[in-house]
Amino acid sequence: YEAEDVPVLNLDDSDDKPFVRKLYATKQDCQIGLAIYAINQQFHFRQSRTTRRSFVLSCYDTHCDWRILAKELTNCGYYTIKKAQLNHCCTIDTRNLYRKKATSKVIAHVYRSRYSEPSNGPKSMQLQQLLLEDLRISASYMKCHRAKGQAIDDTVGNAEDSFLNLESYFERLKATNPG
Repeated sequence: YEAEDVPVLNLDDSDDKPFVRKLYATKQDCQIGLAIYAINQQFHFRQSRTTRRSFVLSCYDTHCDWRILAKELTNCGYYTIKKAQLNHCCTIDTRNLYRKKATSKVIAHVYRSRYSEPSNGPKSMQLQQLLLEDLRISASYMKCHRAKGQAIDDTVGNAEDSFLNLESYFERLKATNPG
């Protein structure tokens, strides 16, 4: 693709701007949601402070005031944004590092939200093309392959976990169907 050929960015579930008291189901959902927001807005951040029940994200440029504080709500597992300073004053060179936020976890989340049945979705090479069209990010084949596998594991379940449950399933099967 040439720059003018890349379609307009339109990712349905991640266009929301973070705001104070916005809720996320888990810490990982909060981190992935904010990473997708950073990719859409084309800026780079770092996780500057992390505890078991909270984390702080700040702009990669130390002179920029952009910062988000997210905390867990009283042991229920939900995360909310407690404080948010969303204005950037950093340079374009610093903001261009946003491509680093496209990890396989983030790509897997985008892939899972786009396709209800990830095992029937596009192949890894087609996923590379979709990422370029949707997020304007070029990802390696292996990163897309890992992301697709992770999305399938998250949706269907891991084969190793299923194998570990096989013995209890066999016992239940024998108990319900004697002989």
